[in-house]
Amino acid sequence: MGCGRNNVEGTSHREGCVCEVVKTILKLQNHVVRHECDECGTSCFLEPLGGLRNHSRNNADTRAFMLLNKDGTPFKAFFKEKDNNNKNGRGRDGKDGKDGKDGKKDKEMFHFSPFFRVEDVFGDCCATLRVLAPVDEDGEVVDVFNGNGDGKGGHNHGNNNDGNLDLDELEDVVDFEKTDSCLTVDLAAFVAIQCIADVDLDICRR
Repeated sequence: MGCGRNNVEGTSHREGCVCEVVKTILKLQNHVVRHECDECGTSCFLEPLGGLRNHSRNNADTRAFMLLNKDGTPFKAFFKEKDNNNKNGRGRDGKDGKDGKDGKKDKEMFHFSPFFRVEDVFGDCCATLRVLAPVDEDGEVVDVFNGNGDGKGGHNHGNNNDGNLDLDELEDVVDFEKTDSCLTVDLAAFVAIQCIADVDLDICRR
């Protein structure tokens, strides 16, 4: 879908291409989620045809994307990583949720992310976005923003991720996880959107 196509169903000449694309992404996601989250696996209204035989989670339910500000920089928002534990339930030192220093649980860590999932589009191109956490092959959050533009962000340099996008850290991102952080944005404030990947975030499970 290109920018400037004003004859697409549900769009008007006043909408920018970013709004058009985000609406299309939402439509695609809703189609999958309605199908996958339908608890009645033998409904006569189940889509697509063949779904009665193959009603299982084997499709992506999210199209992760980035938004670009008018100055060309990625739009970002923060999310909270609870206890800083990875997928195996262990803390940063490999012990059960402890930091290995004072015996207390790891503190909640805040990170910035430029990756989002659209949850809703309403009004004059306003949208509710969910922040997505970029993770590496071990399920650990990757800080893709460095602290001072000096390349010292990422895994081993604390939480100083309010600077520039770190391309070296981006190479470690292999997947995304949903977070509880959501925000409302005006899609007219952005000049471009870049789709990153179709992923399965198990949206049906809250």
